[in-house]
Amino acid sequence: MSRRERNPVVPDDVAGLALRLWHERRWRDRHFQRYPDLFADPAWDLLLDLLIAESEGRTVSTTAACLASGVAASTALRYVHLLESQGLVKRVPDRRDARRVLVQLSSTGRREMIAYLRLIQAQR
Repeated sequence: MSRRERNPVVPDDVAGLALRLWHERRWRDRHFQRYPDLFADPAWDLLLDLLIAESEGRTVSTTAACLASGVAASTALRYVHLLESQGLVKRVPDRRDARRVLVQLSSTGRREMIAYLRLIQAQR
């Protein structure tokens, strides 16, 4: 993952909530590590990770996106394809390394994630 300038399209408070949710999921996974099949939600983990990466100005390779999903690579790739077919993410060639493909939120995916996280904020 490479660094870019911070993305002002993702508001700081929304990025902070996304990061908090991501950490809470990791804490839960560690706490319930003896029960690995209870809490799999790869699509949500992918969307959270992509929003956080975008807010931090990082690019995410397909490999890194698969790792972020918390499931096997073949399953993660199915979710990347599903999210792409729903218009929530897009895959783009890496301009720095033609061998790599990057995964990022689409404008629809970004808008939906921000709207959902705003909804959560309003309930707190």
